[in-house]
Amino acid sequence: MIRTVIVICLVSWAGAASSGQTTRLVHVYFQHTQRELQDQSAGDSSAFPVAVYPVERTVETRFAVRQALHQLLLGPTPAERDSGYTSGFEGLKLIRLTIHQGRAIVHLRGPLKLEGVLSEPRLRRQAERTLFQFRRIQKVVLMINGRRTFNDLR
Repeated sequence: MIRTVIVICLVSWAGAASSGQTTRLVHVYFQHTQRELQDQSAGDSSAFPVAVYPVERTVETRFAVRQALHQLLLGPTPAERDSGYTSGFEGLKLIRLTIHQGRAIVHLRGPLKLEGVLSEPRLRRQAERTLFQFRRIQKVVLMINGRRTFNDLR
């Protein structure tokens, strides 16, 4: 069984390397409460009522949208966590991503942890900012555990 998995991984890696896939940098947006409070104190109106902050990830160009979303769901790296980044998406799994006529519909499943009044807008903002960097996406619809609105999730 382990040999089969290793062989499949090696074949997949070799296929990707030989097909000339290229990579690109994308931004994944996370919460950072300290930075948000500092920005609000400094009078930065873009930090009100919620702000999210980008970190860079390298993804394959061909699957950049899906991989950027996957990185969002993985959450901050340990080093990013140590510097204060957090995410409310951790524990959620991507079930399906559909993009049609500028609208990205993201189906997620799993436990959702809403901590405080601004949790819902922060989650929405994280997803929107992460996906809006791709020109073909103008609207993001989040479906979590089969429900469209955050009010239904509580």
